[in-house]
Amino acid sequence: SNNNHINNELFTEEESSLQSAMEFIKAESRLEQFPQAFAELTRSFKKLLRQTKKLVKISDNQQKNLSEKNEQLKQLSQELSKSNTEINESIAYARRIQNAVLPAKSKVDSIFDDYFIMFRPQAIVSGDFYWFSEVNNLKIFGVADCTDHGIPGAFMSMLGISFLNEIVTNSGVTT
Repeated sequence: SNNNHINNELFTEEESSLQSAMEFIKAESRLEQFPQAFAELTRSFKKLLRQTKKLVKISDNQQKNLSEKNEQLKQLSQELSKSNTEINESIAYARRIQNAVLPAKSKVDSIFDDYFIMFRPQAIVSGDFYWFSEVNNLKIFGVADCTDHGIPGAFMSMLGISFLNEIVTNSGVTT
């Protein structure tokens, strides 16, 4: 058994030496292929470098385009915001005008003792309106629903109020 152990050690040493020799031979044969492999690796690297440069250029162009589009969107957003502000201010002013032509609470209080008014425009301004007048001891009131809502309806209600004032209050027509 002791001899077997020695034989195994020798065999292992020989096997190890043989394996080292085979690896050396493989390495030597690979050394012959090294210049070709290095040249192929260099070509692949240069190709990869060219492709990377193209991708960087494409990315830079896309970034530039995105920046330009972002600036355009920013400018359009500012223009829309400005227009929106102007429109809202204009509509708010139209509301003040419409409220000014509606009968004042003090006028209605002087004509009627017991009443209520529920005026709730669908939009900021309304196509609906109410109207009061007193002519020749007659208490006259009107409630109207003009065509449309918002700005077009508000124009119609302004016309309606003006016409009723002209016909009833100024001209005295009560029939």
